[in-house]
Amino acid sequence: MNVLMLCRTSYQLMTAVRIKLLKHKSDNVDIGLFDTIANVQHLSELIKISGLFKECFLYKIKAYTPAGIRLRINMFTKSIDCKTNKSYEIIYLSNVSFRQCWIENRLIKKLSKSTHKKNKSTSLYMFEDGFSTYSEYSSELFKLLNESRGIKKIICKYLYSEYYKLKGIYVYSPELMLWKPVFEILPIKKVQKDDKEYINMLNVIFGYNSMNDIYDKKIVFFEESYYADGNDIGDVEIVNYIASVVGKENIFIKIHPRNPINRFAELGYKTNRNTVIPWEITAMNEDFSDKTLITIASGSSITSYFMSSNEAGKSILLYDMEGIDKSKLTPTIDVFDAICKKVGYFIYPKTKDELKQILLGKEENDENSSNNANKTE
Repeated sequence: MNVLMLCRTSYQLMTAVRIKLLKHKSDNVDIGLFDTIANVQHLSELIKISGLFKECFLYKIKAYTPAGIRLRINMFTKSIDCKTNKSYEIIYLSNVSFRQCWIENRLIKKLSKSTHKKNKSTSLYMFEDGFSTYSEYSSELFKLLNESRGIKKIICKYLYSEYYKLKGIYVYSPELMLWKPVFEILPIKKVQKDDKEYINMLNVIFGYNSMNDIYDKKIVFFEESYYADGNDIGDVEIVNYIASVVGKENIFIKIHPRNPINRFAELGYKTNRNTVIPWEITAMNEDFSDKTLITIASGSSITSYFMSSNEAGKSILLYDMEGIDKSKLTPTIDVFDAICKKVGYFIYPKTKDELKQILLGKEENDENSSNNANKTE
């Protein structure tokens, strides 16, 4: 059976590898990578070395998605080179952005013709792309497809015709979905420490074994992509405050790959040099049980927990803290609220002083003292 998996992000690639190993071990599976993935050319070469996929196609699409009138012209006029003459029984995708998924739609239209020997249509499935998949954000395209009327419906059927044919969506945590698709929700088996085949395959594809970054500090702070998008969320000030509590020498900053300037290295903080390897892969390989992870609202430190239940000593989320402008943050905050606040593993300080107490471990000592006092009584 011929299968195609289309990926726009590193996380999508990790999920595609998981589904390939679980569901299509003996099938002929090709993978299509878009140049929206960092260092995609090198990744495609490592994928070929891994031997996991039959063929690896590289789609250069950045020029197809400009803003404004050029985008609208491209959506109706541009042709996409599908790179192969094959037809596929199953195609996987993970993109539901209005401005972008017309590209996948055209590819699928060309590649999902009825197979030559069997008179049946291609089966189309989505798969998880982090927490945005669970949020209402992912439902917007399907609401548009189902609720449009008149000329808008005609345009939708032209731009997004293949999305009407989706049969299901694969996710690690079906119980976390905040919207109800009209198609089936299917589980992906979560990663365990003994899933060596999967972990080793990711290590090859992402070059983890050649990484020379050492996460040897007490605290790991996750930079986010807001700076690259021109938004100041006050992360430098927050890190400097944390340093005033625990010392700069105890902090490691995980740099976001899209940020063009390493602001924190310039300020004297230790940071990672390799920005291509996703945090989830690092978390699968290393022991962070004595570390404290801190983020304002980065999905990486959260997805590593829900994808594989890898726990650090503490995991702190700061988006509820005083001074944080939540309107500037990711639209998946509602998912974090609905999911993470139900799990005792995640800690939500409300003030800087509360954060300070957590960092110094005084909150735990206070709780232990109270418990001991109760026992004595």
